Amino acid sequence: MGDMDGNAERHCGIAILDNDPFTAQGLSAVIASADGLRVAWTSTSAEQTVQRCLTPDTRPDLLLTDMSLGNGWSGADVCMRIRRRLGTMPILAITAFPVGYYARDAALAGAQGIVSKADRAQILNALRTVLLGGTWGELFDNTTIAHIRVTHQPDHKLLSGKETTVMNLLSRGLAVEDIAVTMQVSESTVKSFIARAKRKLGAGSLREAVAKWTGESDA
Repeated sequence: MGDMDGNAERHCGIAILDNDPFTAQGLSAVIASADGLRVAWTSTSAEQTVQRCLTPDTRPDLLLTDMSLGNGWSGADVCMRIRRRLGTMPILAITAFPVGYYARDAALAGAQGIVSKADRAQILNALRTVLLGGTWGELFDNTTIAHIRVTHQPDHKLLSGKETTVMNLLSRGLAVEDIAVTMQVSESTVKSFIARAKRKLGAGSLREAVAKWTGESDA
C-alpha cells in the first residue's frame, strides 16, 4: 500500500496518506466506488507523501490525509509542509476522532476541510466539494488563501510542523503525556519540541509561549 500505483498518471486523482494500510485500502475502495473519483496512489509514509505532492509528476489532484500518523508526524505537519510550497493542490484531512478535535489544527496548517472516517457519504461529498475549489467546514480557507496565510504568518512560518502541532495541543490544554500519546512519540521528544518552540517564540516560560501562540499576549 505504501507504493505508488504504477499505472497512475500526473494529476490523475486522489492520493491517500494513512499509517494504517488497511484503513488506506478501505478508503481506496470507497473512492473507487464513486463516479468521477479514483485513487492516484496511497502511502503510509508522511515524508514520502510530502515529496510526491511537491513533485509535479506525482502530484495528485487532492491529498486525503489522516491527522494521526505516528512516527513523530501528524496530518498537520504534512499539510503545513505542502501548503508552504503550494497554493494549488487541495488537502482534505480525515480522522477517526470527532472532527472538532483536529479541525483547528487542520485549518491552521492549510487544509481545505476535515471529515470523519466513519461517514462514507460525507467523505465523498467533501472530496467533490474540495476538488471543485470549495472548502468543507467553517474554519477552512481555499488553497490560495491558505497558502498566503501559512507563508506569511510569522509564528507558523517560524515553527516546524511538529512544533506547531505541539503548540496547538498545548493551547487546547493537553498535558505533555497526552501530547506524547496523540503524536505517538516519547514525552522527552515532546519536551524537545516545546523547548525549541519557546526559543523561537521568544518566551521565557511555557505559559508565556502558549499566550503568544494563542494571541493572548501582545509581547
